[in-house]
Amino acid sequence: MILNGGLLGDFAVIPLDVQFSYEVPADLQGLRVEITDFSSGSDQLGWALYMRRGEHVVHDVTTLGAVGIAFATPVVYDHLVEGSEAGVALELTPTSEPPLEPGATYYFSMGGTNLGGLGLLEFTTGRISVKASPFEPEVEEEEPGGCGCASGGALGSAWGLLVALVGLHRRRRPGAQATRSGGS
Repeated sequence: MILNGGLLGDFAVIPLDVQFSYEVPADLQGLRVEITDFSSGSDQLGWALYMRRGEHVVHDVTTLGAVGIAFATPVVYDHLVEGSEAGVALELTPTSEPPLEPGATYYFSMGGTNLGGLGLLEFTTGRISVKASPFEPEVEEEEPGGCGCASGGALGSAWGLLVALVGLHRRRRPGAQATRSGGS
C-alpha cells in the first residue's frame, strides 16, 4: 500500500517502509521492472519508483515541525520513474540508460506522490504491485557484409530519388534535345 498526505515540493513523496531487491544473474541481458497493478482512492495519487545499483536507496528522516509528522524522504538513488497508472515498465539492458550490470544487485523503493490536487494533510492510499523479471532484449541483426544500419529514412529516400531520376533520364526519346528558354 502507498499513501500521500497532500504535501508538495521536497515532501511530496511518502515512501513505503520497505525496500525490495533483485539479484541479476551474471548472464542476464535484460531486466524489466513493471508496475503490474495500481489502484487508488484518488486520481491525485501517483507513484514513484526509486532504483539504486549495489546499495540500498538512502532516505533521510524529514520532520514537519509545525504538525509533528516525520517520514523518510529518498535522497540517494540512481534512477527515478514516476507515474499514475499500471503498465509502466523500466527496462534495463547493458546499453540502456541506466545500464544493466549483470551480477549486480538492484534495490528499489516505492513511494506515493501528490499529483497536485491533494490538499494539505488530505491523506489518501493506493494499492500497487511491482514485478521484476528477466527478458531477452531485441538484437539488431547485421546484414551480411553490411553495417547493420536500418534501411529507409533520409538516406533511403535520397537513393530512391536518384534511381527515379536516372530512370526518367533513360526514358527520354532518342534524338530529343533539351531546350533553354530566355537568356542571351
